[in-house]
Amino acid sequence: MRSSKLSAKVDNTAVQDGFQLYQHHFIVSDEGQWTVIQQGMRDSSATARRYHWNSPSVQSFTETPHTSIYGANQGSILNLTDKLAQPLKTAMMEVATENPDRMLPEIAKMRHLVMPGHHDVRAKDVDLKRLGAVLWLAQEKQVQNFEELLLLEGLGPRTLQSLALVSEVIYGQPTQFKDPARFRLPMAVRMAIPSRCLPKCMTKQSTLYNRPFKGRNWAGRIKCRRYSRCRK
Repeated sequence: MRSSKLSAKVDNTAVQDGFQLYQHHFIVSDEGQWTVIQQGMRDSSATARRYHWNSPSVQSFTETPHTSIYGANQGSILNLTDKLAQPLKTAMMEVATENPDRMLPEIAKMRHLVMPGHHDVRAKDVDLKRLGAVLWLAQEKQVQNFEELLLLEGLGPRTLQSLALVSEVIYGQPTQFKDPARFRLPMAVRMAIPSRCLPKCMTKQSTLYNRPFKGRNWAGRIKCRRYSRCRK
């Protein structure tokens, strides 16, 4: 249950790529291993992104946990699962575990600071009311790590973004990292837009993809064999 909830929280909150989850599938084997397949939608463009997890390859829920993410790459985003984001997460934990009576007045002052470039933190960037509620809850629950912080009730994408921005100003840690998505064309998606997929359509696409490998040289035949394994 915790793995299911945490994987959804990571993809919806810790990886802020602009896609809102609307499908979540958690599959468990008899041996206790599990797989997560979930899909997010971006309303503004009606495009989708798919997230894949497989328990044998998950060493950490909050550091490169995905088997793959399928979708058009967004460039630099707030991606707290990136290995390079560890210093930022440490800074965020420092803020979250500090006494809110001391921290909140300092955060209120930051909202009026005008700093060079992307460090300009405006009032609209920090929801002080929601952030304050989460900081008090973190104090009450005595969170010990970033996973526990993510699972706090009321911690959504906007509040986590506020916490990241505050941590950036205090500790100087960057908040933008590489989008982990790699573009693919799943059979049930047309131009990254979810759509119904018929078996006849899948067969036609499979034949089309196989055509370039026919009659190729030795290297081409290796690629063809690899493709055949994928096709199965």
